[in-house]
Amino acid sequence: MARTPDEARQWLEGPLKSGCLEVSLIGDVDLRVALPAVLSTFGALPNRAETRPARLNERMLQFPAAKGEKVFTYESDIPKAMAVVYWPTDDIWNISRTRRLNLLAAIITERLREQVREEKGEAYSPYAMPFASDTYKGYGYLAALVQASPANARNIVQMAQKIGADLRGKGVSSDELERARKPMLSHLKEWVRNNQYWLKNVMLCSHEQPQRFTWARTITDDVEAVTLEEINNLAKQYLAPEKAVKVLVLPKSNEPENKSAQKK
Repeated sequence: MARTPDEARQWLEGPLKSGCLEVSLIGDVDLRVALPAVLSTFGALPNRAETRPARLNERMLQFPAAKGEKVFTYESDIPKAMAVVYWPTDDIWNISRTRRLNLLAAIITERLREQVREEKGEAYSPYAMPFASDTYKGYGYLAALVQASPANARNIVQMAQKIGADLRGKGVSSDELERARKPMLSHLKEWVRNNQYWLKNVMLCSHEQPQRFTWARTITDDVEAVTLEEINNLAKQYLAPEKAVKVLVLPKSNEPENKSAQKK
């Protein structure tokens, strides 16, 4: 059903008129100029709500309960597929855990690169990524993503899942941890000098979430302090094969072959 401009007006009228408003100034700002400008514009607005609605009922999102394999198709004449494995994790608020999951994702990326690209010659840039929600309580995932040929996509999914199982069962080596940590620390040195980092990762919602300032002050020292035991504990906790969801995105021309394979 198509939405209408009147519906949009009804949804936005309340928040625009009296909703909580937060203003962030980032960069080389002259406060003697900026503050009078903010006071004469945003500061001149009528009184507004001081907090956002909690919307606790809307902040519930569950990782798919049905494990196994899910297939999505799309129209394309280009024989490209995406093979993905998702492992459920957690939300962002244990920031120490979130940072260590980022390192675990970097380690999975390196193993994907070695095994999928170099050994199989299948994909140019396989990678793993973590997601930790700051909206939905308890929701997050770690995903391994590989662009592959449709014929090999299912094999690649199995390979990615095996990488997770091996990390869970045999652990991460100290060399793997250091090879993941060094680029991350180098990136952090540049990242904290970027206005986009301070705007999107620190200042955004900092009125409600003041811990973001502490996160910014501790991020480098915390990453430097990560231990091999911590990473291996996370791998054991989150990379269980039975919890993973395998996803294949295939061009429709490959759908019949895919359905046949699923029934076997």
